[in-house]
Amino acid sequence: MGRYIEGDGDFPQAEAMFERLIGHQFAVSTHIENHRFGKHTGRQIQLKHFPVEILSCDGFLIFDELKFKDWMAIPIENICQIGQVLDIPPSIFQVPFEKIRVIYLAGEIEIPEEIRGAVQEIADLLADEDMNEWNLPLSQSTLDVIGKYKK
Repeated sequence: MGRYIEGDGDFPQAEAMFERLIGHQFAVSTHIENHRFGKHTGRQIQLKHFPVEILSCDGFLIFDELKFKDWMAIPIENICQIGQVLDIPPSIFQVPFEKIRVIYLAGEIEIPEEIRGAVQEIADLLADEDMNEWNLPLSQSTLDVIGKYKK
């Protein structure tokens, strides 16, 4: 089952093409991002996609006093999240992390009918062996949907 079209079919090529055309992933998907803290950011990082749910967060810690240099889990409940911005608390030793790895879900759970229709049209056109993603004659309504959700 696809992420955009409900039913028995799986249309990964059509879904990938729609996402390329709009410039981002609309449906819920998993993202992994690595960030380093800078002088201007303090303990805050900004995720690239609007998160629905943070799955895990790890920080790389260097603590010379205990000769500790490794990744450690950061409890999600300790992270302050405002939209795409995460404020990461220091480690249990009150030493800031060197870098952060965040795994999260981003995207919309409910896919609008107009997007489903556009992806279905792309899938139907790609089913024709004479068609490929470079010569699809998309309808004006599908082009309008792409324009509406394009970033």
